[in-house]
Amino acid sequence: MKKWMALLLAMGLLLALTACGEVSPEEDAATVVAEVNGEAITKGEATPIYEAYTQQTISYYSALGSAVDAANASFITDMKTTTLNMLAEGLALSQKAEELRLSLTEEEMAEVETESQASFDEMVQSYMESYGVDEATAEQAMENQGYSLEILRYLGERNAVEEKLYDHVVADVSVGEEEIQASYDELVATAQQTYADNPGQYGSDVSMGSTIYVRPEGYRYIKNLVIALPEETQTQVTELENELYQAMQNQYYYQDMLSYQGPSMDAETLLRYNNLVDTYTQEIANLQTQIDNQINTGKQQVLAQAEEVLALCQAEGADFDALMEEYNDDTVTDESILANGYPVCAESATYVAEFTDAAMALQAVGDISGLVETDYGYHILMYAGDVEPGVTPLEEVHDAIADDLLAQKQSDAYEAAYQQWLDDANIRVHVNKL
Repeated sequence: MKKWMALLLAMGLLLALTACGEVSPEEDAATVVAEVNGEAITKGEATPIYEAYTQQTISYYSALGSAVDAANASFITDMKTTTLNMLAEGLALSQKAEELRLSLTEEEMAEVETESQASFDEMVQSYMESYGVDEATAEQAMENQGYSLEILRYLGERNAVEEKLYDHVVADVSVGEEEIQASYDELVATAQQTYADNPGQYGSDVSMGSTIYVRPEGYRYIKNLVIALPEETQTQVTELENELYQAMQNQYYYQDMLSYQGPSMDAETLLRYNNLVDTYTQEIANLQTQIDNQINTGKQQVLAQAEEVLALCQAEGADFDALMEEYNDDTVTDESILANGYPVCAESATYVAEFTDAAMALQAVGDISGLVETDYGYHILMYAGDVEPGVTPLEEVHDAIADDLLAQKQSDAYEAAYQQWLDDANIRVHVNKL
């Protein structure tokens, strides 16, 4: 009897200990997974963010055609670490905002809510239109990809807090005239050296709308009258080029994976990645052939019109600017280029070679080219004048320099303050508890 009694007591004790070891969902959610200045971030708060970030990452790689092993221990650790660091930094910022009396007001929180809802609705609507599904299905798809309303709200709130902190930090940041002069001198010297090493860069800078500090020698202005491919052809070419770009991105991704991880891949994965590279290589070749065929067909359709406009341009007393205004299909909107023409030199790489060669072949100001055939259609070029070399006076670029300097000083000031806040926040994360 005593032996049986001892056994029953032992079993009862074991069951009691097991029951005591069980953790309720509420207790599990309350587990502290990070601390910032002693303030806790719980597992319940972190889990939705962790799951969303994980889904976003999986969806991203899936879009590239690459599967992610969501059960991989290293992947899970990376996702948890990134999530907890993000949440801890966000809490540190919120604490700093509260300390500085910059916490979001009720009105600002309401604005975050409105903007978050609008962003979520827009994504849902886009998904519905793209895949022909109902609203409930689209909402679930967004959440499955890690873009729930809750996540958008969290990110919106954090961004709003950062904006207030940023404005606070940079409020007294300014630049002086000596700084502007010193920057101007440095920018001029840099531009002179850049254009000496690469004359074609000036044309690229103009086309990109960059601030110009130096105009190098050897450039001329070329006015460009384009008879473009038919609009339908342009649309088809654009769609094919988008497909081509995506195929090239996918090809590059798998080639990159093979270059860096190939030696450590198992045979099955290695074979699959090599097959994918071959598949995308063939797809790229096929798409390029389709693009070339579309362009050639389009050029045949507009050739007669191009020849008619060329005859008008070459007629005695022709007003090239007036003909450009009437017939030009060029999409340029830069006022300087519209007024003066494109800056072109022999080394220009901004334009296709056919355009540059034809532009530099013109002998004298006022000369007009024949039809110049490119993938955009047919061009008729006029040598409009020469770019006068020299340095742009400070007064013409003063405000641009001041704005750039101020933006950089503000960015540096905020980055320094941000890092100091994190250093002072006594952040602790417990990845193993999430």
